Amino acid sequence: MRLFLAAILTAYLSFVTVALAQNADEPFEHIWTVGKVTGTAWIISENQEKIQVEENHRFGPGQTLITSSRTRVQLKRKDERIQVGSGSTLSLPLAETLEAGKTVITQKRGTLHLVVSKRDAPHFSVQTPFMVAAVKGTQFTVSIGASSTEVRVQEGSVEVKNKYADQIEYVGAGQAVAMNIAQLSDVSGASPTNAVVRMVFLDRDDVFPDSVDQPTRERGNMQEWENQDRGGGLMGFLAGVASQGMMYAKYGVDGVINATLAVLQPILEFFGAKIEYDGLRRWVGLIFAAVAVGLVIGFGAAYIAVRRKGA
Repeated sequence: MRLFLAAILTAYLSFVTVALAQNADEPFEHIWTVGKVTGTAWIISENQEKIQVEENHRFGPGQTLITSSRTRVQLKRKDERIQVGSGSTLSLPLAETLEAGKTVITQKRGTLHLVVSKRDAPHFSVQTPFMVAAVKGTQFTVSIGASSTEVRVQEGSVEVKNKYADQIEYVGAGQAVAMNIAQLSDVSGASPTNAVVRMVFLDRDDVFPDSVDQPTRERGNMQEWENQDRGGGLMGFLAGVASQGMMYAKYGVDGVINATLAVLQPILEFFGAKIEYDGLRRWVGLIFAAVAVGLVIGFGAAYIAVRRKGA
């Protein structure tokens, strides 16, 4: 009976998670948590407030993260990771520009190593002054040096677009694409008229001609740190299992909600009701959550009654 009640409680929590996830105003999917910090880094908010980064700090919409030399910062969001190298600057869009289910990172300089969860469609992009890297889910590194910018892919595939030319490349595992930016007189003021450089593929471990060595050294440090992070112990493993379980539960319940909506929509349209899909979806999710609460209370009461009768 206890195991049965535990299963019902787990189902209830899954329903509540899905119902809350339907709220379009919920910003938590765009918030990252700071993990390991080595060195000195700062977070600058919209109001220009500047705080030194510490473990468990939150990095959210409208904020900019800056790392100093010999500094590394790990950002975490569920099973996704961003390893931020030294001398890096990245920002998140303002809250009012956010799109549900989509993540945009703006990188101005430095090196990022990203581990992105897999989905059916591109949902994660890194914007640099010269390239845009869009992914469905993969591991890749974006480096911006003094005279070149490059994207290296460790796993999966990345769509890389040249912002100043009609060029899109699909970079697979073990491949890299780079652009020589030495011809640009002013990085911040680059325009399509003076940015005529095209992206080129690099062989494994190659460095773009005339580019700085820092991104290459940084990649080695990032990989070493990532390997250390994988030995996080039993708690990290259990947390990952729990996260995956909740994700699959969400998809299962989401399917039930979609099926319910498919039945309700024609009925409401027949009676001339004006349908706001997001609102209807949220209400259906809340109804399922209420049903789950009722089941938990009902089974709990029945269990207590049986125990008292047996006593």
